[in-house]
Amino acid sequence: AGGWHADGDGPPEGARTRGGGAHGSMGAEAVVSTQLSRKLSALLEDVLTVASGCLPRWCHVLPTLAPELFHTRARERLVKCGAFGISHTIYFVQEQRVDPGLRRRLREAEQGMAGVAEMTGERAQRAYDRLMHAQEAIDRQRIGKLRSDIARVQRGNDILAQAERLLEAHARVTHRLEVQFVGEHGFGWGVTQGFYTAVALELQAVDESVPLWRPTGLEPAALEHSPSPTTPPASSGALGGEDSPAVDSPFAAAVLRQGRKYLQVGREGLFPRALHPDAPEMPAVCQRFLTLGRLMAKAFRDGFTVPLPLSEAFFAVLRGDDLDHRHLPPEAATGGTARGLARLLHQIEEIQAAPGLSEPERESRVRALSKQPCSLVAPAYTGAALTVEEYMTVADPDGLWPQFVDPAGFVLEPGTGEAVELEEGGRNRRLEPTHASLSAWLDQVTALWLGSGVALQMAAFRRGVEEVFPVQALKRFTAKELQTRL
Repeated sequence: AGGWHADGDGPPEGARTRGGGAHGSMGAEAVVSTQLSRKLSALLEDVLTVASGCLPRWCHVLPTLAPELFHTRARERLVKCGAFGISHTIYFVQEQRVDPGLRRRLREAEQGMAGVAEMTGERAQRAYDRLMHAQEAIDRQRIGKLRSDIARVQRGNDILAQAERLLEAHARVTHRLEVQFVGEHGFGWGVTQGFYTAVALELQAVDESVPLWRPTGLEPAALEHSPSPTTPPASSGALGGEDSPAVDSPFAAAVLRQGRKYLQVGREGLFPRALHPDAPEMPAVCQRFLTLGRLMAKAFRDGFTVPLPLSEAFFAVLRGDDLDHRHLPPEAATGGTARGLARLLHQIEEIQAAPGLSEPERESRVRALSKQPCSLVAPAYTGAALTVEEYMTVADPDGLWPQFVDPAGFVLEPGTGEAVELEEGGRNRRLEPTHASLSAWLDQVTALWLGSGVALQMAAFRRGVEEVFPVQALKRFTAKELQTRL
């Protein structure tokens, strides 16, 4: 096999694969400091301080290093006041002082314009008048306007390619982006949000030449390197309901919607599929993640959302949080080997930590785990009765435990098409049911699937965000908060 292994390249910038999980630097025990939050909020109320960029240094450093110390609303205001440039800062400060009733009037007027093409002349004029009056009422409370650029796109299956070209041209432009659809009369906030929603749906479309996402918990692991006979939970048509029957795909089960295949998404969300850095698909995959970074950054800056169900682990990697065995994909996504062995390792660690046991007793109990029913490592298994050892060796022609190679076959050697080795000489090393062997195997799988195998994809996503605003600003949110805001 080739010379690239899970430990051959590090995880994405700032990311680590052992430690306290995706909770940021302070951990789950951190609590909000009401005094710090109030002090930060008071400083953000000072228009001159904010507009001139004269906030004290601690206002930027502390929320980045320890976001849990501040209320979410205060951190969100900090990002909007300081990360998007002076024009957006002034706009946001003014928007905070606009009467909510006026904003509601403007939204209602924009919605009323949706059917203007079918209106009579008098009704259409009234709709235009309502829109202009609402806009003028808000403008009277502002000093100047935030300039907007209008882009027109065509609905249809080509919308993702159009979005790529549009965002490539507009990513570094500080003006707001407003989108209208060709042949339609609607415009305003709702239409632009519809554009982001349509592109998000296309990013879930099955494209076998651009494998963006690993299989999720809803899909069977239809991968030739998945050795485990786990019976996965039943699939459901998450996107299309009864009208969208499940269909097979080499990468994941999918649902049909308007004649196209779209990925089903488990509750853990979407996460990049690990790939070899020299995989032929990698350039196209990275280009797609570059576009996704631009798209989500533009939407966040302009007050829109991209309803793509990304996993919390995705944003943990983006932040550079610690990732460990708990973030491995569910059994149905990979055949169950990795998660099952993580359960076995946990059982061994409990035995080793148990007080009052001699060393021979600990070793005896650890050996006995291999003879336990396989439900110990695969709770969802419904096949014939097997022990843990039988379950882990049944797929191997020699009846041995797994090799030190990618157990799900996500990352393949470009020359041979074989699963990449987790370490040099990994095909010649077999896993053993011991703490040292299990820990080494799981660490390397975690580093591959959550680190080096997705490093290029996440770097491309970061570059896309960086073209719109500094990606460092997102570290002021936890991974869970980013999941609900981007």
